[in-house]
Amino acid sequence: MTPVRGPGILIVWTGVTEERDALFNGWYNRQHLSERTNVPGFRNGRRYKAVEGSPAYLAWYELESPDVFTSEAYAERQNNPTGWTQAVMPGFRDVTRVAGRVTARLGQGLGGACASWRLTPTAGAEAGLADWLAQEVLPALLAENIGVLGAVLAAPLDAAADAGATSNETKMRAQPDNPPCWGLLIECADIETAQAVQGQLDPVTLAQNGAEQAEPGIYALVTALGQFDNTPAPDPKDLSL
Repeated sequence: MTPVRGPGILIVWTGVTEERDALFNGWYNRQHLSERTNVPGFRNGRRYKAVEGSPAYLAWYELESPDVFTSEAYAERQNNPTGWTQAVMPGFRDVTRVAGRVTARLGQGLGGACASWRLTPTAGAEAGLADWLAQEVLPALLAENIGVLGAVLAAPLDAAADAGATSNETKMRAQPDNPPCWGLLIECADIETAQAVQGQLDPVTLAQNGAEQAEPGIYALVTALGQFDNTPAPDPKDLSL
C-alpha cells in the first residue's frame, strides 16, 4: 500500500512530572483540548490516561487535512501559548508527537479505551508493514471482535510540513521530544477488549512483519470534544505549583 494524502491526525503521547500532574490534567480538560479543537481544520479531540504501558497520557485529534499543520491559525496557537500552557510545558516528559496523515482508517465510533502502539518501521519494510496492517490485521480485528470499534494507522509528515515542530510551545518543554514515529490506534469498547487486541498484536509479531520497534500501551478515555461549544476556559488565577 502506497500511503495516500488523506485526513490529518495529531497524536501526542505525554508523561508529566509528579508536581505538575494535577495542573496538567486541569489544563488539558479545561483549556487545551478545547483550544486545539477550535483551530480551523480540527474535527475533534480526545484524551486518555494509561492503564498499562507508558507514558502516562495519550491524546489525538482528527484534522480535515495535513495542511492544517502549516496554517496561520495553528501556528498562531503554537507560538502564543497561554499562561496555563507556559506553566505546564516544563513538566512534560517522554513526549512523542506525531503530526501526520491517516494512511488507513477502518470502523467508526468512540470507545472507552484505546490500544496504542508507537511504531518504528524497519528501513525498507515500510510498505510491507503498512500493507499487512491495513489489509490483513485491522480488518480481521474488526471482523472478529465486536468490542473493536475502529482503527487508525498514521505516518508522520516531514518537519517542514509541521508548524508545531519548532514552535514556541514545543521549545518550552524541558526535554526534547522523541523522534516522530508511526501511530497505531485501535478504539475499543472497554479495557478488556484493548488488552485482548494487544495480546494478538504483540511486539514479536510486529517485528516479524517489519516493525523495528513497537511500544504498546492501553489507555482509558478521559474526555472527548467535537466542534461544538468548546470555548476554552481562561487561565486560572493561581498557576503556582
